[in-house]
Amino acid sequence: MAARTHLRTGRPGSDFAQLGTLPGLAARQGLLSESGAALLAAIEATQEARRRLERLLIFANLRSDEDTRVGEDTTARKGRAASLSVRYAEAVSWFESEVLEIEPERLAALVASEAGLGLYAHFFENIHRGRAHTLPADQEALLAGAGSCRAAPARSSTPSTMPTCGWAR
Repeated sequence: MAARTHLRTGRPGSDFAQLGTLPGLAARQGLLSESGAALLAAIEATQEARRRLERLLIFANLRSDEDTRVGEDTTARKGRAASLSVRYAEAVSWFESEVLEIEPERLAALVASEAGLGLYAHFFENIHRGRAHTLPADQEALLAGAGSCRAAPARSSTPSTMPTCGWAR
């Protein structure tokens, strides 16, 4: 059977490989208010990684709906994609908190200084609208890291791993 290729690039697993830049997203923490260019670069980098991740998740989920008796291990791919999703959430967990820390006047000045930021006016409005539901960056990181734990019960609730009660025999 011929190797399956990525729909867009023609190379198998290219999105997995290109999403290896997730540490670069976390490295932008603390730099958003330095300049309009830094803010725009951070937004574009996180959005590009998110697009790749979403494409990867969709591909993995669609492939898992195919006949799994033939071909690649679609369950493994789906698991890798889910794990990568948690790593992405961890890498960008600080972003909204940091945007909210920028004073409105400073944010307006950053947007005015960088033409490309004008496209993200609604994006900033959405972040500010969610202010009441956004935690400080360290707490957001903790929640993002717990992403893999949230799915654990659903994956491991098989009869052999479920707790048993003394009276249920």
